[in-house]
Amino acid sequence: MNDPRGALAAYTRVTQLSPDYKEAHNYCGNLHHRLGNLTAAQATYDIVLALAKAEKDKEAKAAALGNLGILAATRGDLAAAEGYYAQALTLNQELGRKEGMANQYGNLGVLAATRGDLAAAEGYFEQALTLHQDLGRKEGMANQY
Repeated sequence: MNDPRGALAAYTRVTQLSPDYKEAHNYCGNLHHRLGNLTAAQATYDIVLALAKAEKDKEAKAAALGNLGILAATRGDLAAAEGYYAQALTLNQELGRKEGMANQYGNLGVLAATRGDLAAAEGYFEQALTLHQDLGRKEGMANQY
C-alpha cells in the first residue's frame, strides 16, 4: 500500500514467472488503476478475463468483470460499467457468492446515484447492505450506510 510502484514491479515479475497466475495479474491491474495507468489496467484485466474463460473459472471471471466495470466508470463510460457489473453480479449469483453480489450491488448503486436515479441507488444499496449483514461484514455495512 505504501509503495504501489514497487508492488507493481514485484507482481509484474510474478506474472512473468507464472503467466497463468490470475491473482497476480489482477493485482497488477489494480495497481495500474491506482497509479492512473488506465490503458495498462485494461490490458491486465483483459488477461485475467481471458485466463478465467479458458479455465472456466467463474469466480475469477466475475472479479475481472467487476474490475473492468470500475475502470469503465472511472473513464465515464457508465453504460459499459453497468454491463460489466451486471455480468459480474450474475456470475456471483450463480456461484452463491454473497460478498461478490454485495460488491456488485454496491457498484450498481454508485452508478445509479451518479446518474441521478436515487431511488434505484437506494434499492441497490439496501440489497448490498442486507448481504453484508448476512455475512457479518461491518466494513461492507458501513460502506452501504
